[in-house]
Parts: sequence; structure tokens; C-alpha cells
Amino acid sequence: MSEMTFETFMNKVDNILIRNIMLDSEDLPDIDYYTLYEDGYTPAEVVEEVLHESGAPESLIEGIA
Repeated sequence: MSEMTFETFMNKVDNILIRNIMLDSEDLPDIDYYTLYEDGYTPAEVVEEVLHESGAPESLIEGIA
């Protein structure tokens, strides 16, 4: 199985965000998505990270995936 491209990775991140909070990565504070991608984070883990950085309540973050 080939590695997921960064574009596919970000599409998955955005799909999770839209499905859960009706916003995408462009609507949230900037984080270094590419480094997280390179470090092996899953799209769901990145969503948790960006929501945490944006100050979202833990109850929302725990329900994401």
C-alpha cells in the first residue's frame, strides 16, 4: 500500500472537520499540518490537535474521529 499524499491527508482532515463542526482547516488557527503529516499523525489526530489549539472544549475533541 502506498503512502497517503499530503493532499489526500488534508482532504481527510477537512472531511472530519466538516462532518463534526462544519468548518475546515482554512477556518481554524494555523498549525503546521505538513510537519504533523511527516511525523506520522493520522488525520483524526491532527483534527484533535487543531481543535485543542483553537480552544475547543474537551467534550467536543473527545467525540471526534
